[in-house]
Amino acid sequence: MDTGIFHTILRSLVFGVLFSILGLSACTWLPIRQAETVEPGNAVVVRYTCTLPDGRIVSTTEKSAAAALDETEKRFLFERDTKDQHKPIRLTAGNPPSRKALSDAAPGTENIPSLQLKGLHEELDEQLAQAVVGQPMNQWVDLTLTAVPQSDVQEPERRITLSRVIKAPKTMRVARASYESRTGSPVPPEIGQGVGMYPGIAGEVVDMSADQVTIDFTQASTEPLQTMFGERRVLDRGDHFLVRTEVEKGKLIRTGPHLGRVTDIQRGQFIVDYGHAFGGQPLSCRVNIMPATAADSPGKTVASKDGQAGTETGQANAKMIEHGDLVRVHYTARLMDGRLVYTTRKTIANDGNVDRVDWYQDPPAFAPELVTAGTDNPPPGLGKVVLAMADGETKTVKLPAADAFGLANPTLVKQYDRTKTRPRTETIDMKTWSARFDAFPVKGRTYAADGFLKARVTRVADKAVAVEYFPRADTFDRPVGTVTAEVNEDTIDLVLAPEIGSPYTIEGKKGPVTGTVASVDDKTFTVDFNHPLAGKDIRLSIEVVDVTGAENLENIEMQWVEDHDAGLEQAKQENKPMVLVLYAGWCSYSKKLLDETLPAPRIKLLRDDFVWVKVDSAEDPYLKELYGQTGFPLTVVVSPEGDVIKKINGFKPAAAMYTELHAAAAGQLSG
Repeated sequence: MDTGIFHTILRSLVFGVLFSILGLSACTWLPIRQAETVEPGNAVVVRYTCTLPDGRIVSTTEKSAAAALDETEKRFLFERDTKDQHKPIRLTAGNPPSRKALSDAAPGTENIPSLQLKGLHEELDEQLAQAVVGQPMNQWVDLTLTAVPQSDVQEPERRITLSRVIKAPKTMRVARASYESRTGSPVPPEIGQGVGMYPGIAGEVVDMSADQVTIDFTQASTEPLQTMFGERRVLDRGDHFLVRTEVEKGKLIRTGPHLGRVTDIQRGQFIVDYGHAFGGQPLSCRVNIMPATAADSPGKTVASKDGQAGTETGQANAKMIEHGDLVRVHYTARLMDGRLVYTTRKTIANDGNVDRVDWYQDPPAFAPELVTAGTDNPPPGLGKVVLAMADGETKTVKLPAADAFGLANPTLVKQYDRTKTRPRTETIDMKTWSARFDAFPVKGRTYAADGFLKARVTRVADKAVAVEYFPRADTFDRPVGTVTAEVNEDTIDLVLAPEIGSPYTIEGKKGPVTGTVASVDDKTFTVDFNHPLAGKDIRLSIEVVDVTGAENLENIEMQWVEDHDAGLEQAKQENKPMVLVLYAGWCSYSKKLLDETLPAPRIKLLRDDFVWVKVDSAEDPYLKELYGQTGFPLTVVVSPEGDVIKKINGFKPAAAMYTELHAAAAGQLSG
């Protein structure tokens, strides 16, 4: 399968894990009564084989059925992410795993499609849990399962636009530091080494320096390639290659844990709809249902010597972590080569023998971190991995890149021209002049045009102003590199010499976005806006420290005071800090903070640590001035004496807000 297009369905940073453990979660297990049919609440073990209407097997617990498939048929076989791919699944009849809203998602991951869309196995487990009710025990039955369209996920996350044509260079220079992430090669570069970056195109390392690697690309074959998306051809265009895919409308596409369908084909793009977990079709499932026994109960999972997950008995009767439980965990994340990415343990961070990624940073404090079970936490997938674990349990798991921070997304690799050309002279109307310079034009006077140019007024008319531009300096140092101003007869060229590995920031729809310069040629430079861990498999070592059951949090009500002075007086009397939320009723981010973040379960854990106050400061200018508020919302932590401990500007998801408030409470209490 083409990894270039495959990667595009998952975005930055970061991508979500949809383990089959979701189907093993979170219910009170009731013993099976000796009955002929399955009743709601029964704990059952299910064996099955499920097929699409055309007969293709998409999931099975029968080893013989999987073994009979050829390599083409296996493209649509969704294997469960467990050591035993064909182990029967354990379900609670009539009680499918529930999904929670993403309001508690880790900062920056809320919009990642893989964290929002149900994968085939997640939907399959939910449907099976319902469908087995009323079915006979200990015999094979035929069931038809139909997925519900995922209308709760926004359309841009369900319908992914992919490129039918990929432009590939014939020569590329890559920073040595980013060679692995750019090429997918797990070994250091060397002359003559083969590189696979584009479908149907062979790469070879031809030159290296201390900082850069040069790769030449050649056409691997003139014959078309057969892929899941359709027939693919590589075309030689002289100074570059074009990789063109002939896509068929209505074609099923399998990508990671998701099944999608091509719904539209445009000139250079096509759209895949991943909003139906079964591809918009029913599944025909041959199912055998048996009562669950104590021997079927999962034990304590531990890491074996080779790092693979193993099982330790003795935990069968322990309460499993359920969806919505708040769990404190110690965890360590490493790349598969052992380099440390993150850890909550000081002993590991301070170990001088541990290799780290170049951008490693210690956490704000070495302490267990709070995870909401079943939701997505940093790193992505951690909240789902803890499902069905128990208090005190340890586990080491491998998160494939697609389930961790996502696969490298080619659409997040952007190419820019190194040269920007400006005219030396220009005549502009008065309205444009006022918007650009915010000053009255005076002939002969010089004005700052931007960070590179000045403008001298040469003529002022009733409705227009004539200006002549000239550089503010010959060269400019910028974080991305050096800009040189070249003055021509009619134009001024601003030529950037970017440094590979340097940051480059653009203004995105939701604010500034920063990437890394990955390669440079004579005319252009390429910036990679993917998360540094995109495309990387991660090994997580987890220890559950303690668990707060979701049922213990549901009935907790936050006690809000809606008067500033009354809240401050209560804080003094109770000797507690005050959380003051200054919001505006018309502000959507204020509404998100009040409706999504502050009612979240993890925030409820802090209820007794603070006095909680909220005031519409848009209606109270005094409070805006008192706390120096410049935007909405503003959250202020105030000491019992009235001193400002911390200001938190803008909307924050629950995970980030909890971290800020917990640190403020800890500092106040320790002080």
